[in-house]
Amino acid sequence: MSGTHFHQFNQEFASAIQTLKAIPKHLGVKMDYVCQFACGDGVWLAAAEALGAKRILGIDQVNPQLAPLSIPQDRIANYDLRGVRVSLPAPADLALCINFAHSLPTERAKDFITDLSKSADRVLFCAPAPFQMRGQGINPQWPSYWARLFAENHLFPELKFRPKIWANRLIEPSIRQNSILYVRRKPDYRMPVPFENLDVVHPAIFAQLSDRQEWFAKQLTKSTLSRILRQK
Repeated sequence: MSGTHFHQFNQEFASAIQTLKAIPKHLGVKMDYVCQFACGDGVWLAAAEALGAKRILGIDQVNPQLAPLSIPQDRIANYDLRGVRVSLPAPADLALCINFAHSLPTERAKDFITDLSKSADRVLFCAPAPFQMRGQGINPQWPSYWARLFAENHLFPELKFRPKIWANRLIEPSIRQNSILYVRRKPDYRMPVPFENLDVVHPAIFAQLSDRQEWFAKQLTKSTLSRILRQK
């Protein structure tokens, strides 16, 4: 952790801690073994360890040129998830995937969700919605898209989870909006609401988009006025 920029780590670490804390409180279970697909610098796994996880495992392609990780490098299995399918020797208590799946092409996304679903009976999944990021990635989708892929593997959204983090200002708005906790259900389980009910925009995200749109409108107005004045 000492190698991570403090401000960046503090912001993401706070989101991770607060989000993960809501899971055992709601489900009433321990999370001794936590695995993260596409763990990046390991901040979420560091948060899981701080909350009592006895075993953590990250799966990601390790770049030795990057800054030191938030967790020891020997806790990371070095695989490129964009092209390699991964199967854990033993299922984790909780699997994580935070802001990665949107970078996969459509034909890879389905297999990736299948591998993720096999890794644990509980999966905390977060992927940015369309138009949310400047760099959209290859396959930005609304939560209903991912929920259908999880449902093919008998994992369904725990609808009571997201309301527990929705108003928590210590968590980044994008995490509050896009985080869905998937839980394994019996084969005959049916969602009590349509998948599209998951496709909601957090007020803080809406405000950010509105501010950005207003800024661009002002810049366009200034540019238009400048051209008119030059023509005179």
